Amino acid sequence: MKITTIRSFAGITLLSLGLVTSAVAIPITGSISFNGTPNFNNAPLSAATGITAYDSAKIAFEQQTGDYSSLPSLMNVTFSPFIFAPPTQSVNPLWTFDYAGRTYSARTSSMVSSFNAISNIWNFGGTAILSITGLEDTLADWNFSTGQIGQSYFFGSAAAARATTNTVPETNGTLALLALGLGCLVIVGRSRLHKAGSPLRQLPSPQLLG
Repeated sequence: MKITTIRSFAGITLLSLGLVTSAVAIPITGSISFNGTPNFNNAPLSAATGITAYDSAKIAFEQQTGDYSSLPSLMNVTFSPFIFAPPTQSVNPLWTFDYAGRTYSARTSSMVSSFNAISNIWNFGGTAILSITGLEDTLADWNFSTGQIGQSYFFGSAAAARATTNTVPETNGTLALLALGLGCLVIVGRSRLHKAGSPLRQLPSPQLLG
């Protein structure tokens, strides 16, 4: 009976650990770049305060790394219009697209902007949250530069997950799963010991270390 009880404990312990492991966040890694043609709300470019639409927006040619490395170059992407003067802190989403059953997107959490009068270029950037289906939302840095050649506008943008990533915390969910697993271990263990005629005091209650 002792062997049976030990095996039961081991099985439930592995189940508990499996539940906890499944809740561990897997952050996004790598970077991705884009280019395209924006439209502005005012002309000349120096007087513009926002992007109103895009004639085109695509993944840049062979600029994908990490979790973005399998994406095809020049694939169409949906970028959102936004105000950059004054900077819009939250653009949700800044960009998004679907590929192979996954949704990829980014939303900005901060933005700064500046205009380079010599180069006739607007530069924006800040922090963003990257999202990919099946992975944990991950903090990133992003930038966006846009200028003019003749009568045509252009833009280039990039986002890169931080090397020391900050992900959306799963602490509550992980502790709940851990508590659930340990609770099951106690209930089943006590039940088996009770049937075997062993006193319940032989099975101490588990304690979560705080």
